[in-house]
Amino acid sequence: MKGVGTPEYYSGADIEWDKRRQCWTLGAKTYIKSVCDRIEKLLETSLKNTSSPLDASDHPEMDDTDLLVPSEIAIYQMMIGCLQWAVTLGRYDIQDTTNTLARFGQKPRDGHLKRALRVFGYLKFHARRKLYLDPSPISYEGIDFKDEDWTECYPDAEEYIDEICRTEG
Repeated sequence: MKGVGTPEYYSGADIEWDKRRQCWTLGAKTYIKSVCDRIEKLLETSLKNTSSPLDASDHPEMDDTDLLVPSEIAIYQMMIGCLQWAVTLGRYDIQDTTNTLARFGQKPRDGHLKRALRVFGYLKFHARRKLYLDPSPISYEGIDFKDEDWTECYPDAEEYIDEICRTEG
């Protein structure tokens, strides 16, 4: 396409050329701002800054707070979908928490909703993080790769090699 200029935004992702590192970056700042604003309006709340998506000692599977009502379940499921899209856009720092909270999509509890709000608070105040897509070749110089023998740990393991691979290899 001619005359459209340098790409800046695509499917929720912010795309920038980093002049200093000479590579493209992929971020989700615009998407995060949009979805956080939407959630704050929808739930009439203010997202709070946290240093992590989920507290290290938290156990969502142990939550015994009240189950959400159907209208709140739909909101929770929408929130999980938004978090999953943020992961797709490169926010891998919330992937584990998002997967954990997604497990409760059918029967979420009030505590799960509060945890999801915590993740959005984390994203809102840490929205500038991005991936650097550096095309430079990786140097493995100085790394000592060792062949390991795992037969002691897995004595009955067998490697399956497809017949097609045997004939082509």
